[in-house]
Order: sequence, then structure tokens, then C-alpha cells
Amino acid sequence: MCNLKESVDKEFEEWKNTAPNAIQRGTGVLTQPIEYLLKPFINKVAPLLEDVLKSSNNIISGALNSKNEFANILNLTEVEFEEWLKKTDLSAKNYVTGGIASLTAEGAVTGLGGFALLAVDIPASFGLIMGFSNKIALSYQLDILNEDVQVEILKAIAAGSETSVEGKASAIETLKVVSNIVNKQTWKGMGQAVSHSLPHVIVAVSAFLRKLGVNITKRKAAQLIPVIGGATGAVINGSWASDALEAVRQHARKSIVENYCTHRDNSKTVIDI
Repeated sequence: MCNLKESVDKEFEEWKNTAPNAIQRGTGVLTQPIEYLLKPFINKVAPLLEDVLKSSNNIISGALNSKNEFANILNLTEVEFEEWLKKTDLSAKNYVTGGIASLTAEGAVTGLGGFALLAVDIPASFGLIMGFSNKIALSYQLDILNEDVQVEILKAIAAGSETSVEGKASAIETLKVVSNIVNKQTWKGMGQAVSHSLPHVIVAVSAFLRKLGVNITKRKAAQLIPVIGGATGAVINGSWASDALEAVRQHARKSIVENYCTHRDNSKTVIDI
């Protein structure tokens, strides 16, 4: 068995058992005074998120068109793969940092438009999260054109959007390592523009979108409370990006390591026979 898998699994479990950040946990408390006002709007949020996913080919194209160098990791030795993973971790963490900065800036202006701005702000924030999530997954060479992979990315975002340890753990249980995410060629087609949308993804994660819509709405609504204001709104947005994008990174990292190690172990078994 790959020596690296044990350490990556351990890190994943540590992250899994770590509570959402304090700002995330406090979101529900902040929105209690105006929660009754949100109910009519919450029902409209999931379709807004669906519209973002229907346009996900543009988001994915943007991720694919960024400068990425793809290695045929199945041909790497374990030492080479470990070095590749270290470099990839740095790249993915940079995307997490970039996502936090972008969402923080976007959140700073939310309170200015009141409830009228939420219908524009929520899909904009979700689009940013999706864009950076795809870049993180692509860093770990996950096939983001694959609908199963897109479903797992969305589930990871949902897990990272939870406001309690229990909710986070429950959401993480729905994650799985997607089979065949490692391209056995050399990723020659990964730079091509996406010419299709991912309609089945919406159906597969409809329940997650509804729950995610509630979580996002509460965060955004908290920024409308007068005593909180735009500055704290930026912090709320940034804290969400921090947890959500780290969830995607942790899942993508675990997925690629498990797939690589499974391939290596199977190869050794064939040789031993």
C-alpha cells in the first residue's frame, strides 16, 4: 500500500473533525431576528443556483483555460508522486487564498442594496465559489468535465458550508472517491473548451442545492443587519469561502491519492502474480 495514503487519510480525518470557523457557526444566531423575512426569498434561491450550474460550462472553461501543466501521474514513482503532490498542494492553497480574497471583496458591497441585491449577489457568490472550486479540483487533476466529479465538488462545497460539526460530518459522509477520475492518457483533451452543460448534475444535487441555498441566504442576510454592515459582510463571505474551498481541496486531494495508490497497488499485484 502507498505510504502516502495513510498520512493523507489522517489529515482528512483531522479536517473532518474540525469545527467550522467561529463566524460560520455564528451565522444562524445573527440571522434569527430577520429569519421570518427570509422564508419567501429562500424558496427562490435554489433556482438561482441551478441557473449558475446550467452555465457551468463557462465556469469550467475558465478553469481549463488557465495555465495548467498536466503530468501523467500514473507513471510516477511514489517518490515522484509525493513531490508532485507537495507542489500541487501549494497551487491549490493559492486558489483557496484567491477565492477568499475574491469572496471577501464581493461581500463588502452586499449590504448596500438590501434584499433587492440578494437575487444578484447570491448567484454571483456561488459562481465565484464554483469557479475556484473547479480550479482547485483541476490542480489535483480531477476530470472536472465528468458529471460525477462535478457532483462531488458540489457536495464538498455543501459540506464546507455547514455551520456545525454534526452537519459537516453528515455532509462529508455523502462524499465518495469518484472512480476513473485519473485520466490514463496524458490529459491531452483537458485544454479544450467545454461545449456542453452538465444537466444531470442539477438533478443529482437538487437536495444539496436547496440546503446550500438556505445556508447562503442566511449568510447574505446577516450582512443586511444594520449593526453588522458591509465590513462584517466581507468577513462573513470570506469565512464561508475559507471553509467551502478547503472542503473541496481536502476531498480532491484525498481522491487523487486514493486513485493513484489503488492503481499502483493493482500494478504491483499483477507483477507479483
